[in-house]
Order: sequence, then structure tokens, then C-alpha cells
Amino acid sequence: MFHQNVYYCFSEKCPWIWWCSISSLGFAILGLIGLIIIGLVIILVVRLLFMLIPAALVAFIVYFLTGRDLWLTGVAFLIIAALSILKKL
Repeated sequence: MFHQNVYYCFSEKCPWIWWCSISSLGFAILGLIGLIIIGLVIILVVRLLFMLIPAALVAFIVYFLTGRDLWLTGVAFLIIAALSILKKL
């Protein structure tokens, strides 16, 4: 049924008339909403990454100063990340 020409879609015989009305405006609105959601997610991820850069730097330094101890590195990362998030609130 989808291989028919466009004019068939607007005739009275078309059983998919709701599909034709959605496709003209509805898909554009759904696409716009989808792009807005994707944009907001990208912005939030980038902000989160910038917020965690100081924690990553401190964890990197602690990792080498403690003889590559992962537990202390994780604790340092979590403390700095928590302080960074609390600072933003």
C-alpha cells in the first residue's frame, strides 16, 4: 500500500488517511522533539564531563603518588566529584 502514488493518499478511498495526515506535520513535530531531547542529553553529558575533569586530574595524581593504588584513587575521585557536584548546587 505504501508504493502507491501520493495522490492516492489524499483520495477518499485511502484507508491510511490518518497516516498521511500524521506524516505531513506529525513526523516533523516528532523529529523536532527528538532532536531537542538529543541536544539536551548531549549538553548534560558535556556539562557532567566538565564537572568531573578536576576529579579525574586529582585521581590521576593520587594514582601515581600512592604507587598505583586503585582504592585510594577511587576514594579521591569520589570525594572530588562529590565536592564538585555539591559546589554546582
